[in-house]
Amino acid sequence: MPRPGAIKVHLPYHLTPRSDAAKYIYVTRNPKDTCVSYYHHMKNIPSHGFNGTFDQFFELFLSGNIDYGDYFDHLLGWYEH
Repeated sequence: MPRPGAIKVHLPYHLTPRSDAAKYIYVTRNPKDTCVSYYHHMKNIPSHGFNGTFDQFFELFLSGNIDYGDYFDHLLGWYEH
Protein backbone atom coordinates (compact mmCIF):
# COMPACT_ATOMS: atom_id res chain seq x y z
CA MET A 1 0.00 0.00 0.00
CA PRO A 2 1.42 3.43 -0.89
CA ARG A 3 2.26 5.66 2.06
CA PRO A 4 0.49 7.14 3.82
CA GLY A 5 -2.00 4.33 4.10
CA ALA A 6 -4.43 3.05 6.65
CA ILE A 7 -5.84 -0.33 7.48
CA LYS A 8 -8.90 -0.68 9.70
CA VAL A 9 -9.16 -3.86 11.74
CA HIS A 10 -11.33 -5.16 14.55
CA LEU A 11 -8.69 -7.67 15.59
CA PRO A 12 -7.26 -8.12 19.06
CA TYR A 13 -3.70 -6.89 19.51
CA HIS A 14 -2.11 -10.33 19.28
CA LEU A 15 -3.72 -11.01 15.86
CA THR A 16 -3.03 -7.62 14.26
CA PRO A 17 -0.29 -7.60 11.59
CA ARG A 18 2.87 -5.81 12.73
CA SER A 19 5.20 -3.37 11.04
CA ASP A 20 7.96 -1.29 12.60
CA ALA A 21 7.13 1.48 10.12
CA ALA A 22 3.46 1.59 11.12
CA LYS A 23 1.72 3.72 13.71
CA TYR A 24 -1.30 2.26 15.45
CA ILE A 25 -4.35 4.15 16.66
CA TYR A 26 -6.78 2.21 18.84
CA VAL A 27 -10.27 3.69 19.05
CA THR A 28 -12.65 2.45 21.71
CA ARG A 29 -16.22 3.09 22.75
CA ASN A 30 -18.11 3.16 26.00
CA PRO A 31 -18.72 -0.53 26.85
CA LYS A 32 -22.47 0.10 27.29
CA ASP A 33 -22.68 1.57 23.80
CA THR A 34 -20.59 -1.29 22.43
CA CYS A 35 -22.86 -3.89 24.00
CA VAL A 36 -26.06 -2.32 22.62
CA SER A 37 -24.56 -1.89 19.16
CA TYR A 38 -23.21 -5.44 19.14
CA TYR A 39 -26.61 -6.79 20.22
CA HIS A 40 -28.32 -5.09 17.27
CA HIS A 41 -25.57 -6.31 14.94
CA MET A 42 -26.13 -9.90 16.09
CA LYS A 43 -29.94 -9.62 15.85
CA ASN A 44 -29.93 -8.01 12.38
CA ILE A 45 -27.67 -10.55 10.68
CA PRO A 46 -29.47 -13.91 10.61
CA SER A 47 -26.29 -15.87 9.87
CA HIS A 48 -25.10 -15.08 13.42
CA GLY A 49 -27.95 -17.24 14.69
CA PHE A 50 -28.70 -15.14 17.77
CA ASN A 51 -32.41 -14.95 18.60
CA GLY A 52 -32.23 -14.02 22.28
CA THR A 53 -33.25 -10.97 24.24
CA PHE A 54 -30.99 -8.07 25.13
CA ASP A 55 -30.80 -9.35 28.72
CA GLN A 56 -29.54 -12.71 27.43
CA PHE A 57 -27.00 -11.01 25.18
CA PHE A 58 -25.88 -8.75 28.02
CA GLU A 59 -25.03 -11.80 30.14
CA LEU A 60 -23.10 -13.33 27.23
CA PHE A 61 -21.27 -10.03 26.67
CA LEU A 62 -20.25 -9.73 30.32
CA SER A 63 -19.06 -13.34 30.48
CA GLY A 64 -17.12 -13.08 27.20
CA ASN A 65 -19.16 -15.85 25.56
CA ILE A 66 -19.72 -13.96 22.31
CA ASP A 67 -18.22 -14.10 18.83
CA TYR A 68 -14.65 -12.82 18.86
CA GLY A 69 -14.28 -13.37 22.60
CA ASP A 70 -14.26 -11.19 25.66
CA TYR A 71 -14.58 -7.47 24.91
CA PHE A 72 -12.64 -6.46 28.01
CA ASP A 73 -9.75 -8.79 27.17
CA HIS A 74 -9.71 -7.12 23.75
CA LEU A 75 -9.41 -3.69 25.36
CA LEU A 76 -6.71 -4.75 27.79
CA GLY A 77 -4.70 -6.39 25.02
CA TRP A 78 -4.38 -3.04 23.26
CA TYR A 79 -4.03 -0.91 26.40
CA GLU A 80 -0.99 -2.93 27.47
CA HIS A 81 0.82 -1.63 24.38
